[in-house]
Amino acid sequence: MDMERKEEIIQATFMLASKNGIDNVSMSQIATH
Repeated sequence: MDMERKEEIIQATFMLASKNGIDNVSMSQIATH
């Protein structure tokens, strides 16, 4: 996977997580790592 693509996914995850709430941010980070 390209680094640039990974950056976009990470940013998108944070964007969605910020809308859903802090709890979902933590869960998303765990799921993606």
